[in-house]
Amino acid sequence: MLKVLSLSAAYDAQAVLRQVSLQVAPGELVAVLGRNGSGRSTLAKALMGLVPATGQVSWQQHELAGLASHHRARLGLGYVPESRDAFASLSVHHNLSLGLKAGASEALLAQAYDLFPALKKRQHTPAGVLSGGEQQMLSLARALMGQPGLLIADEPCEGLAPQLVEVVGQALAGLRAQGVAVLLIEQKLTLVHALADRVLLMGRGEIVFDGSAAALQAQAQLCQQWLDGPALKQGQP
Repeated sequence: MLKVLSLSAAYDAQAVLRQVSLQVAPGELVAVLGRNGSGRSTLAKALMGLVPATGQVSWQQHELAGLASHHRARLGLGYVPESRDAFASLSVHHNLSLGLKAGASEALLAQAYDLFPALKKRQHTPAGVLSGGEQQMLSLARALMGQPGLLIADEPCEGLAPQLVEVVGQALAGLRAQGVAVLLIEQKLTLVHALADRVLLMGRGEIVFDGSAAALQAQAQLCQQWLDGPALKQGQP
């Protein structure tokens, strides 16, 4: 289980995360909602050790404070960054190969290509010339190469066509069914409704709601204050 207690982070003395506490259990998908600037991406980076933070973070009883991001990855944390971070000069295939966990079967590469056929067609293409949507697929596929026990995905559907959003949704649902814990930062509310066991709503670096999507839908004032839309509605694009 991921356990976070009183996690805080700041940039240039400007507080971005304020005493954030949360839990994500194996086989649970928790979605993080909020406006741009609410602290969601900083939360993901803090969990991966990419920004200085205070507080307690543990995964499967391993304390993560002070660990570099690659050590966290070895403990089973996978990360899909908003910035994608592909190795631009390397081919798609090479990027995926670098993501393979030590000792893992290369059959995982075939599974990635089955999941994203567009990547198979472009496997010998440098990642830097891929479209934004293709780079997003590559980032998610590379994270899956590490066979994570916890996947932290920051806007994995950004820039994807609707049919590919559905593919990503199926992949995330499959991970959850395998017992993987998923922390999903997402703005596509239809995807959140379809997948999330629980929803966290962030505002000004704090968690202002923790509960089901249906329960949040009933909180019209919270949605008006902390989301771009008037309410969290089923089927909203």
